[in-house]
Amino acid sequence: MKINLEIEDALFDEARMAAIQHRSTLRELVERGLRKELASLNQKTRVPIDLSKFVVTGSKLPEERSWEEIRDLAYGMEADDVHG
Repeated sequence: MKINLEIEDALFDEARMAAIQHRSTLRELVERGLRKELASLNQKTRVPIDLSKFVVTGSKLPEERSWEEIRDLAYGMEADDVHG
């Protein structure tokens, strides 16, 4: 496919010279560069998060609740509505 690209003159000159030095074409150089960049973008590299660096501040911890109480609160129901 043929396309037109606008790139900086200095970058074009550097790419053209690199292609000549490596006995390649500008097209091959651009295609290799695009493939390499796309492969890099497609890699799902994630940096692990060190949770020990996070600090919780506050005057007191929330009270302990049973799973049923948490569920009822999440769905906006009072415990008496569900459990009689």
